[in-house]
Amino acid sequence: MADAERYATVANLYDEGLPQSLVKPVQAKILLERASQLVEQITGNIFYRSAGTFVFDGNNSYLLQLPIPVLTVTNLYINNDTVALETTEYRVYNGRAKPNDDRWNPKIELRRNVQPSIFTGGASQQFFKKGFDQTIEGEFGFLESDDTVPAPINECVIAIVMMTFQSLYERFANTEGGGPGPLPGPLKREKTDFHEKEWWQSSQGLTDIDMIVPQYVHGRLKLYRRPIAVRATNARWIEAG
Repeated sequence: MADAERYATVANLYDEGLPQSLVKPVQAKILLERASQLVEQITGNIFYRSAGTFVFDGNNSYLLQLPIPVLTVTNLYINNDTVALETTEYRVYNGRAKPNDDRWNPKIELRRNVQPSIFTGGASQQFFKKGFDQTIEGEFGFLESDDTVPAPINECVIAIVMMTFQSLYERFANTEGGGPGPLPGPLKREKTDFHEKEWWQSSQGLTDIDMIVPQYVHGRLKLYRRPIAVRATNARWIEAG
């Protein structure tokens, strides 16, 4: 619960109109935590600074593409080696502002360590060898250049909480006392002569997430999805501490 307010705060919810008389701070934090987990599930990203170690299998390439943005690299060990590479031997793509915004394509590139000449022939270059561990110690997360959570993520978390509140509290609270009941779905039938209307709800073809998260929120979150596929495989994450 300590991290429930990573992406939005209880104060943000009350400012947005969440009634404090119905939703106490402890309950609001639970809704925030669930909304934050849903945002991470949809995007595949985390929007906070997380220190730890990634261990990948190699890919026989000089490029190692990462599943989430990298903020800093403390040490890089390649091919089961126990000695970290010098920082001059690799380049970290961790830009967070245009024109060098690497958050949608985070990677580490091994640099050539021998200048080609008539004596050495082609330049020497190491590779992330398949079958060997590639270990990256550092900090990871999708943050703005000033270390803040992207504003659309804050907005989406708040929107999901408000939708959840509307569903859990307005639709189902006080049902014995004649609560408001289900929200209407699309218009199914209308009789203009007798002014008759019928509303209906349909969940056909919708996933659980589709039924919770409105399309405009989905659209915003699509902009923050991690790469669909990366060349590195068999990643293991070890959180620091």
